[in-house]
Parts: sequence; structure tokens; C-alpha cells
Amino acid sequence: MSKIRSYTLFELVLAMMLAGIVVGMAYTAFRLFTKIYGNYEHKTTAIAQIQMLRSVLYKDVERGSSVSVADSEITICDIHDSSCLKYLAGQDQLIRASGNVKDTFHMKNLVLHTEFEERAVSAGIVDHLLLKFDFESSSMMITVRKKYTAQDLLINTDTLWKP
Repeated sequence: MSKIRSYTLFELVLAMMLAGIVVGMAYTAFRLFTKIYGNYEHKTTAIAQIQMLRSVLYKDVERGSSVSVADSEITICDIHDSSCLKYLAGQDQLIRASGNVKDTFHMKNLVLHTEFEERAVSAGIVDHLLLKFDFESSSMMITVRKKYTAQDLLINTDTLWKP
């Protein structure tokens, strides 16, 4: 009678145990990389939003003929086509309103500082905007300066010296 070659019960249990260990390690590695990618994606989305705000704010200020502030509202007007757009600063967000279109930029602990000729201004025309906010575990700033022409300043003399 010939002997049939087969695996013993011990060999099968050992193979199943090793396979379980390998599958468990693969699952743990998958969860770890998924978490790392999720954090990376969240951070890059937030950075992209900040870069977009910086870009849009620079373009709006550059195109506008006057930038004025009242309370927490920034108004950028263009005298050539009589259009104005507004930025509304809240505690944790900055809303850009242009006609019926609104864009919201989320920023923690947003603080708006405005100046005209290096003096703090709470109402009236401004030439320097400073947005301070918290990002991750550090404080960030976006600074925008408006360079006025003499003609722009003459047109806006009524808003230069508000009491």
C-alpha cells in the first residue's frame, strides 16, 4: 500500500496563523496610510484656499480705484464701471460678495487691521489691509497694499478724513 502525501493538522494551523499575521499587518498599514493621506489632503485643501484668497484679494485691490473700510466690512469700488464688491470679516470667516455671488473663506480667529498712510483706520479709505488668522498651530498673515494715484485720491477726498 502506498502512502498519500498530505499536510498535517499542525502545518495547516501554522500556515493559517502566518497568513492571519500578514493580513493583519497589511490592514494596519492600509489604515495608517489612509489616515496620513486624509490629513495631507485636508492640509493641502486649506493651503489652496488661503492661496486663492490671497490671489483674489490682490487682484480685487489692484483693479479697484478705492478701498474703504467700515467696521468689519471692506468695500472695493471701481469708478470706471461703478461696481463695488465687499469683503465681510467675521470671527472665523471672510465672505467675498460680488453682486449675487458669495465666496466664503474659513479662517480661525480672523482679525482685520486696516491702515492709511501707516495710521490705523477704522472707517474710511485705506491703503493697507492686514488679515491675521490661525492656521494649524501657528499664526498667519495676509498683507495687501493699495497704491493710489493722485487722481484716485482726489476723487476719494470725501472718504479720506472721516471723523
